[in-house]
Amino acid sequence: MIGMDATQINLDLIKQKAIYGVAAQPLYDECAAAIVIADKILRGEEVPYQTIIVTPIITQDTPDLVATAYDIASKATEEVKKLNIFQGIK
Repeated sequence: MIGMDATQINLDLIKQKAIYGVAAQPLYDECAAAIVIADKILRGEEVPYQTIIVTPIITQDTPDLVATAYDIASKATEEVKKLNIFQGIK
């Protein structure tokens, strides 16, 4: 089974062999592309019907990618916790 999002939980599931892999959606790239496209639309420019953004697939067969993605996810989680933006949300 392949899911989406290279979160710590999903990467743990790969390590435990509970799932085969995940699509590590490049959220920053997706959002940046959306802003560029929106800007072009607002300026009256033509935009392509579709934009292709490469999405890495992380699997049990790529343990180096699992380790790298886990490290990135861990650091991102810690940075979000520092922002304290979810205070009071349950």
